[in-house]
Order: sequence, then structure tokens, then C-alpha cells
Amino acid sequence: MPSRIAIGLMFLWSGAVALIYEGVWQRQFTLLFGSSAPASAAVLAAYFAGMGLGAMIVGIRAGRWRKPLIAYGCLEGLVAVGALLVTPLMGVYASHYPQWFDRWHGSGTFLWLKGALAFVSILLPTFALGGTLPVLARLFEARREEFGQLAGWLYLLNTIGAAGGALSFPLLLRTFGLTHTNFFCVVVNIVIMLAAFAQSRRMSEVEEIQSGANASRPALQLVLALAFISGLGTFALQVGWNRAFAQIHENSVDSFSLIVGLFILAIAAGAQLARFFLKRGWAWRRVLGRCWLIGGLLIICSPLMFLAITNNLKFVPLNSSLVPRLILPAALVFVPVMLVAVSLPSLFQALASSSGESVGRLTGTVLAVNIAGSVLGALLAGFVLPVYLGLWQSLIGTGALITISGAILLFSKVGWRVGSIIATCALVLFFSRANLPRTRVDAQRGENLLALREGAHGIVAVVEQGPSRRLKLNNHYVLGGTAAVGDERLQGHLPLLLHPNPQRVAFLGYGSGITAGAALFHASTNVLALELVPEVVDLAAIHFAEANNQFGSKRRVIVEDARNFMRGTTERFDVVIGDLVVPWRHGEGALYTLEHFQAVKQKMSGVYCCWVPLFQLSKDDFETVLRTFLKVFPEAQIWRGDFSPREPALGLVAYASEASYKEHLENMQPDPTNPHLRFSSAFWMHFVGTIRNLPAGELNTEDRPIIELRGGPLNPFVGRELAAWERELRRESTFLGARFTRDQQIGWEGGELMREYALLYSEGREAEAQTVARGLRALLGEEAAQAVFGP
Repeated sequence: MPSRIAIGLMFLWSGAVALIYEGVWQRQFTLLFGSSAPASAAVLAAYFAGMGLGAMIVGIRAGRWRKPLIAYGCLEGLVAVGALLVTPLMGVYASHYPQWFDRWHGSGTFLWLKGALAFVSILLPTFALGGTLPVLARLFEARREEFGQLAGWLYLLNTIGAAGGALSFPLLLRTFGLTHTNFFCVVVNIVIMLAAFAQSRRMSEVEEIQSGANASRPALQLVLALAFISGLGTFALQVGWNRAFAQIHENSVDSFSLIVGLFILAIAAGAQLARFFLKRGWAWRRVLGRCWLIGGLLIICSPLMFLAITNNLKFVPLNSSLVPRLILPAALVFVPVMLVAVSLPSLFQALASSSGESVGRLTGTVLAVNIAGSVLGALLAGFVLPVYLGLWQSLIGTGALITISGAILLFSKVGWRVGSIIATCALVLFFSRANLPRTRVDAQRGENLLALREGAHGIVAVVEQGPSRRLKLNNHYVLGGTAAVGDERLQGHLPLLLHPNPQRVAFLGYGSGITAGAALFHASTNVLALELVPEVVDLAAIHFAEANNQFGSKRRVIVEDARNFMRGTTERFDVVIGDLVVPWRHGEGALYTLEHFQAVKQKMSGVYCCWVPLFQLSKDDFETVLRTFLKVFPEAQIWRGDFSPREPALGLVAYASEASYKEHLENMQPDPTNPHLRFSSAFWMHFVGTIRNLPAGELNTEDRPIIELRGGPLNPFVGRELAAWERELRRESTFLGARFTRDQQIGWEGGELMREYALLYSEGREAEAQTVARGLRALLGEEAAQAVFGP
């Protein structure tokens, strides 16, 4: 007989590589199709569609195979072959993608095309993955009375492996990159295949089963309906809880993998719990009914518990201990998900004990229906429920569905069933009227919620505090605000002033629209801005129209992933401006990669300015971004977006035309939030220097996105450290002095003084700061100084 331990280890590793493959392919298709929620959903649907198809078709055929381990080994081999074919197939698509983008961009046809391409690319490996459990289930054909326990054991190990794969994915990506991580999984599949062939030699043939007594139609329909509800509820919970935890912590690769891994471990614990009860003789209806009833009630109560524990969505800083981020998922996710996840082993037992069909076929049928429910649950929770119910009501509704299903299973009397349904509906009504907050508003600080909308990308809110407004995504990610209109507009003004005739302009990022609104002070006619989140565009038009000069009604705002747009569009631009986004957030991090810089270079004919938030990067991270930028562009001019000591931004500018700025300063409409731009000397205060090369080191690429994988800095590149770096760059750029006009030279020197003034003031050294300020006033002249400091 084959070793049970060996079979278990094979299936455990199979589950691990399946989740790693999912992560690899999701990122690869995101890079090709864009990081928009519909595109990501299309890839996820393609992944599960392939698995469901494999489970059903392989399950139908499994009863005829006398050597299931040989069949299992062949399936693992097909996974390896299919995984090797994914990248070449994507390369074929990538070569045609610009033509498809130009023809179908913005249409529903394009989304269906993306889904079809993803499905074809990963059909072979996902089909084979879906067929593995139905094939291995044939090993327990002779022990049908224990099938729920035995199949549950395989499911348990596979799920534990999947959790390990989810948790290890960031480490593998850091160590190997996407391509070599894929190769690593291929090697694991081949080893599993060879191990299965070796174990098959120790096993006698399994009796072929052509057909048998079918389960009664009502029993079969009930089991399949419960399998569907299980998949739908489980994935609706996963999407919902991912959205909930995004409100309290940064959306880094590590935090996302942590939550997914914990969720999958809860599913594994549920499988073990089902095996525990089945082994003790509990009927499957009793196991499922009791666990779902308790689990559903916990889910209904969980939003209120979550808000209480998190102090109404208080943010957990990125550099804090991991313990707070572990306690919350463990307390609020693990137990109810574990109780819901007793379903599959229980349902395997239900069908095996009531039907003479091959257990492989029964397993495949249940899995296929469960996967179909999973796809629907993910799509509903991602696109439909947030819009019509909102985050908390979606979770409460999912809990109600599970509670009612559990009550119907557990209670045989109509009166008990009706009473349970009425009680559940009353509980849902109570929590639905509780007006649970979906974003944090600190009333003690005078904050007031003006608007809130939910969509596929998260929760978007407009919060007012006194005279200022902020636009937030997922509670803590600020997309702009009226308190810093001058600085945000300046990030649009500077690149536009460095081009001789900026007519065609693209803003890679929109947010509140304030930066893009700077273009309306210039003579630019063909201006567009790109924004990933449609709800952001809507709220910016309503609540930030004055600050952004009503950009949305005067120029184009395209709802699209900026990186994907630049790669696919046939348009060319005089000026491309990369907005200030977080370099290590998934999706946004791609705007700081080598491949994105190359795509921009192909589409721009003048100036490219990439704004970098130094408070989101360490010095090493910033130099990695700069080194990557210089790999594509021969040199970079460094410009200050502000003089903030704590939250500074620098612009990496390529192909700037130094001769154009003075004429543009004269022709530009005055911006009352940046009066100093009327003076060329004050304008040049923002210039730091020119850099052509850095010491050799790592590049930030799509295959190995090291900035994203580091997940944010413990020591941001700000304050004195940044000032020292700027002084050194200025010394290395002294060759520019011979070409500078008097105004340029004054501004260049004045910028260093202004940086020192801001640092001294922030350090509480006001007397020294005023001394520096007097020197700066004397250098600039009183009129320009008043524009800088105010009267």
C-alpha cells in the first residue's frame, strides 16, 4: 500500500503551489491588463472557472481509472506544463495589446476579452489542479462509510498547504521574482508527479466503477445547494473582511498575504473540525447545522465587534508590531470562518453514504458547484454588495444566509425553522439600523463626513475639518485636500513650465483633481487625467470643483489604470506628470518600475516628471527608484515639490527645456495659491540639481518589485538626511552655474536657504530660522520674498 504520509505531503505541497501560482498569475495579468478591479476579477474568475471545469470533468472520468496515483501524477505534470506555457501566451497577448486597447478600450467587450484571454492562458494548469482531489478521492472507494473523514483529511492538508503558499508568496517574490517563483512551483509539481508514480508501484489497482445507485434527487439537490451556499458565503466573507481590514492598515503585500493566509488556515481548521465530529458519529446534518447556525450568528455580530475592538477603525501604523494585526483577524475572522468551513467534508460524507456513484465523481461534482458559488460570491461581494448594501450590511447579510441555512438543516419542525428565520431577520434589522461607521471621523477634532461611496476598489469618503476638506480612500489613504492646494497645484505647474509648448498633457493620477487643475492656468488644450477609482472622480467633481478649477467638466478624466493606459494608448504627449502616489502600494508601485518608465518614454515627446513621496521611502528605496529612472532616461533633474520637513516630495524630471520657463511665467495665468511663480528667482528655488548616474545596485522591476515588497520605510528619507543629500547633489551640479542666468543662480542658492529655514522652524529653533529668513529675503529681493513668505 502507498504511504498515507507520502500522499498527504504530496497534496499539501500541491495546495501550496496552487496558491503561489494564483499570486503569480494574478500579478502577471495585472501588469498586462491593469490593476482595475474588473480586470482583477476577470482573472480570478478565469482561475476558478478552470478549476471547476477540471473538478467536474475529471470527477466524471475518475471512476474508470484503476490507478488513481498514476492519474494524479499526470495531472501534476500537466500543471507544470501549463504553468510553463502561461508566460509565453501572455507574451503573445502583450504584442497585440496596444491594438486591442486602441480598439476596445473602455468597452464591456474589452473586459470580456481580458477574461477570455486569462481563461485560455491558465486553462490547462487550473483544469489539472481542479481534478487532483477527485482523483485522489478514488483511494478511499472501499471505505465509503468514512469518506467524509478521509476526503476531509486530504482537503485539510491541501488547505494547510494553500495557507502556507499564501504566507510564503511575498518571501518567494522578494527572493526569486515572479519568473523564478513560477519555475520553483513547476519543479515542485514535477517532484510531486515523480513521487506519485513511485507510490503507485506500491498500490494494487482500484476497482473500476462505471455507475451505481444514484442519490435521490431531493438529497442530491440539497447537497449541491449547500455546496453552492458554502462557496458563495466563504468568498463573500473573504472579500468583505479584506475590505474591512483595509480600513485599519496599509494595503501592503505582507498584510494582504497575512489575512489571506489566516483565512485559509481557518478553512483548514473547519475541515479538521468536521472530521472530528464525523469520527464521533455525528450525522452530517447535525455537524453542518450546528456549526453554520453558530458561525452565522457570529458573523452577524462581527461588524459591531470589529468596530469596538478597533476603536471605530483606528489606523494601525505600518511600523507597529504585527500583534494588533494578528489579534483582530484571529478573533473576528478565524472562528466563524472555521465553523462555516465544516461544509465540504460533511457534504462529501452525505453523498458517499447515499449513492453508489464513484466517490471521485461525487467529489468532483460537489467541488465544481462549490467553486461556482465561490466565483459568484467573490463577484457579488466585490461589485454588487458594496454599492447596494455597503460593507457591514454585506457581512451581516452573508451571516444571515448562513444562519438560516444552518437552522433549516438543524431543525426538522416547521415551527422551529420559521422561528429561527424570524429571529435572524430581527437581528439583521437591528444591526442594519445601527448606522455602523465605514470610515473614521473624529468629531472631537471637528471632523465632519460630507460624502461616502463604496465601490469595487474600496470606500471613498470626503471629510471636512474647519475650512479644509480631504478625499480619502479606505479610511487612511488621503488622495488630496484643500489644506495644501498650493503644493498640489505646484506639482502640475513645475513640469508644465519646463516645456516650450505643452499642448498634449497627461496626468497619471487624479485624486482630488487639484494637481491636474493646475493645467487650466496654462495654454494647454489637450489635457487628460487618469484615475483608477470611479467614485473618486465623482466626489472630486462635487466637493473639490473650486480647488481643481472644475477640471472634470473642462478636460478629460479617464477611469483607467495609468500604467496600463500608457502601455496601451497610441496617443503621444508633450508633458507626462506622474502624480504623488505610494510607491509600495500594490498597483501604484508599478508606476515606479523600469517597464513603466520605458512605456512613458515611448509615449512622451517632451517632459516627464515623476513625483516621489520621500516620506514613504527610505534613502535606499529612493535611490533604487532614481537608479531605475536613470536606466531609462540619460539624466534626471531633481525638483522640490515643497519644502516640508516631514512630508517632502521630489520630482524626477527628464528632457526638461531650461529655455522655456521665463516666457511661460509671464504668460501663465496668476495662481493665487502660488504667487511666487511670478518671479523667476523664486521659481528656481525648487531646483535641486542634475544627476546622471548612481552606484550600481538593484532596479525596481515588474518581475521583482523590490520597493513594493519592502512595504514602506521604517526611516523615511526626510529632514536633515534629505537636506544633506540635496546639498551634495548641488555641489555635484556646479557645472550648471556657468549656464545659469542671475535669476537662476539666486533661486538655486535660495532653495537651499529655504530648506534650512523650514527645518530650523520645525525643530523649534525659531531665532535661527528668522536669521536664515532674513538672508533669504536679502537674496531674493523684498517683492519676491513677500510672495514666498507672505507680507
